[in-house]
Amino acid sequence: MKSVIFGLAMGALLTGCAAVPVMPRPALASTSNAADDFALDPARIDRTLNAMVKQRRVAGASVIVWKDGKEAHFAAAGMANQEADKTLGEFGQLLPQVPLLFDPGARWEYSSAVDVQALLITHFSGMPFDQYVRQTIFVPLRMKETGWAPPQEHLPRLAMMYEAFDGAPLTPQDREAWLEPNFRGKPMTMGGSGLVSSVDDYLRFARMLLGQGALEGTRILKPSTVRLMSTDQLDPRMTQRGWLPGKGQVGFGLDFAVRIAPPANDQENIGAVDEFFWDGLPSMLFWVDPANDMAVVFATQKIPFDMSLHHDIRDAVYGVEANPR
Repeated sequence: MKSVIFGLAMGALLTGCAAVPVMPRPALASTSNAADDFALDPARIDRTLNAMVKQRRVAGASVIVWKDGKEAHFAAAGMANQEADKTLGEFGQLLPQVPLLFDPGARWEYSSAVDVQALLITHFSGMPFDQYVRQTIFVPLRMKETGWAPPQEHLPRLAMMYEAFDGAPLTPQDREAWLEPNFRGKPMTMGGSGLVSSVDDYLRFARMLLGQGALEGTRILKPSTVRLMSTDQLDPRMTQRGWLPGKGQVGFGLDFAVRIAPPANDQENIGAVDEFFWDGLPSMLFWVDPANDMAVVFATQKIPFDMSLHHDIRDAVYGVEANPR
């Protein structure tokens, strides 16, 4: 049993909004510099942020003001506080207020779609999302160390997150940024992010998918459901696919990237046709390769996302001498 646990950052990013004309600023009543002498008005700041969202100039916005040696005011509006103290239901109430970036089906974009799936599960099951997942997945699969709010005694085992920007050496990330959010038990149990788990637990989940929805006699999904999830669902006419093409000859199923053709060149990650996989913010990766009866979990904690690590670990697994880059 591996003793280290880590945060799962298979997260959902917020989409933006369509452009809205900016109203011209009214002329100042005086030519004097208003910034020379002013009184900070938090209520005015709050009204301004809320107006920005209401006018659909932005999907969300936040502002923090540091004045006279201290934090004078913080405010957030719209989707900017999606993960603050909102429940999944409250998030669902806010989401329809965000304008679409494009017509549905016109292009693929990484978004909060998985969180919407969590809302649907809550609606149809009549159970809170975290309870439903625990009861129907974690407990039957004996994933004993996976959850949104792990016990405090697990805190010393949480793997450190590291940053390495612009070629700089690995540096531990600020504790507040990587550690605390996973242990506070926030109301928001996202469908696409926020879990803490162990490598062993994660592998049990991957093995269930490799087993067409079953593991060690316990069935979680029907084989037909796994086939649907691991089948490319994108219309070939949908040519705008965000950064998905950067992952190689892949399409997208229901929450997985799906390999639809062999690698086009040596620079692309090696892999078998019909494999399905996903990765996460700190350069993590898991993949399921039915053709080779194999599931792999690659756990690391490096930011920014480093695709070269995936290239090299895949080369090592499939028997190709890695050429570090």
